[in-house]
Amino acid sequence: LHGKSWLGPQAEHYFFPDLHADGGAILRSLVASGGVDKFDAHDDALVLTEQGRHATFVFGGDLLAKGPSDLRALRIVWTLIERK
Repeated sequence: LHGKSWLGPQAEHYFFPDLHADGGAILRSLVASGGVDKFDAHDDALVLTEQGRHATFVFGGDLLAKGPSDLRALRIVWTLIERK
């Protein structure tokens, strides 16, 4: 690596690992990243920030947990996809 330049991504990337279908954790993580604002208590009340509109959101393993909370997690992620 001596004498080589490092090349970073052109856009911001947000990585969210092991959320285990915890809708609350997903929402809090999205807001904490700075890529999303939430303006009320509804799960679909997500607004991408200027930074979030140009970012890539990556969800690592264990997004779903094979249980009843999976539907909420999927709705939140689907809302994020629709906003992009």
